Amino acid sequence: MNDQHPTLFADVLRHIAKDPMVQVTTGSMEEIQAPKTSLSKHAVDCAIALMHVPSFQQLHQLMTQYINDLGFSDYAILRSASAVGNGMTDILTTLPDKYIQEYQATWQANQDPFAAYAVQNTAPALYSDIKDSLSALPFKVSDLNKVEAVQELYKRYDIDDVLLLPMDVTRSGNVTFMLVMKREATLEAMHMLAEIQMPQLQVMASIIAAAMGERFLGVPFRCKSAVKPFVNSKPLRVLMTLANNDFNISQVANNLHISVVTANKHLEYVRKTFGVKTNYAAIKRALREGYIEYH
Repeated sequence: MNDQHPTLFADVLRHIAKDPMVQVTTGSMEEIQAPKTSLSKHAVDCAIALMHVPSFQQLHQLMTQYINDLGFSDYAILRSASAVGNGMTDILTTLPDKYIQEYQATWQANQDPFAAYAVQNTAPALYSDIKDSLSALPFKVSDLNKVEAVQELYKRYDIDDVLLLPMDVTRSGNVTFMLVMKREATLEAMHMLAEIQMPQLQVMASIIAAAMGERFLGVPFRCKSAVKPFVNSKPLRVLMTLANNDFNISQVANNLHISVVTANKHLEYVRKTFGVKTNYAAIKRALREGYIEYH
């Protein structure tokens, strides 16, 4: 490994020497959990594994594991295939395929305003902080509407804030950056988690940027999500109540102390997420893939 990547590995070791083990003070923040690994172990494991991945599929699997270990639910690596203004056309992410379709439909012809940040800056930043900085300017910024549109897209996936880590900008203007996020986390919780795990994330971003630049230059990402779709807990509770009882929809609603309209909306959400037409089909898939339990 040292023969192939001496400079990169030296950088990783310098990060380890500077940063002690990261500890979390949980306080009242129930959404923040202590990291499972120290910075040193996580950085070395990440370096060794990611330097030798043979494909984007394996990189995706490892990244999913590492990001989850750090307390985040999802990540995305975005790369423009040509100039930045042509949109981010390569996406590797744990988010559903529908996200990829929505994102590319929105930004294929228009520059993602957060990509512009990644071109001009090397420091990580939260989307909310970038928006606040633009909002505080004494003059109107044309990209502010685009910023809000990107944030609305993420909110449809229960993501209130996103941490952006710039990775690489080529001479021709191509840009690559990594995003990490935690679903159903408050802005305060996401800020705290980002601050705690920033050293780990910066190490990982530098390793991935070097590995991609050296080994996957010009190779397109595989844009299919390799993980099962995320489903909110409330709709799953409705589905599990329906699966485990001889109830009709009214009885399910009464049991959960919600309205029939809300119960039907939750079931519709689950059916659409799973891509099925009936509640029975949704129950079968939910049981098969471990979303709910049958008692």
